[in-house]
Amino acid sequence: MQTDRPNQGPLKSHWEFQYPVERVLGAARNQAKHRKDRLAWWQQELDQSEARLKEKGFEYRKQRHSSGEEVRVVGDPELARRVAECA
Repeated sequence: MQTDRPNQGPLKSHWEFQYPVERVLGAARNQAKHRKDRLAWWQQELDQSEARLKEKGFEYRKQRHSSGEEVRVVGDPELARRVAECA
């Protein structure tokens, strides 16, 4: 590995950044809001897809297992893919 200083490692391991607390807090709040908004959007997409499946009379099953939850739909493969994508 090439270093900026022989026998002392790269300089980037010594970099320090100073930001005002308000700036870091503002950025964290903005990111939290963005993630919350995206989660709400995906939840709405999931709810709409599930409702459309049920309206069309398709069988809709959720199965929990050790690595999470699985959705099984018998019927329209396009709607089934959308539900799986949103979940």
